[in-house]
Amino acid sequence: MNDITERIKKISNFFIEMQVTNVEGENVIYVVVKFPLKWIIDEAYNESVGVSVINGNNSGEYYFCTSIETGFDAIFDAIDNNIEKMKEAEERTKLLIEKRNELEDLFEDETISLDTLKTIEFTFRQKKDKNGKKNKEINNETTEEENKNV
Repeated sequence: MNDITERIKKISNFFIEMQVTNVEGENVIYVVVKFPLKWIIDEAYNESVGVSVINGNNSGEYYFCTSIETGFDAIFDAIDNNIEKMKEAEERTKLLIEKRNELEDLFEDETISLDTLKTIEFTFRQKKDKNGKKNKEINNETTEEENKNV
């Protein structure tokens, strides 16, 4: 029971209630959560771990359901996955806006020539993996000729 308490604490900002009930002779666990309105549910992941999600009575409210045999871990893993995925999506959106503003600032800076702006390249440096090995660098380099062909 202590593990369940810890799992509930982890999602406490979203948690509404949890119950185990009998539905047509089968013991079913359901956890009710309330997510921000713009969040979407990762149906593919939920189905892959045997968890169903039903829209609740209120906007942003969801019932995560599974059989008692599938277990509490599956239901909490599905909720955790949805939270992590949507938080990452929010971060990506924020980062996109930030980088778009930086790029706009470069193009609005009249001290930077058009020829110089045409040489902009995007490079992504991967972080080191757990073994300390550096992942390969990903470059998005295009020439003027390649841009004409797009």
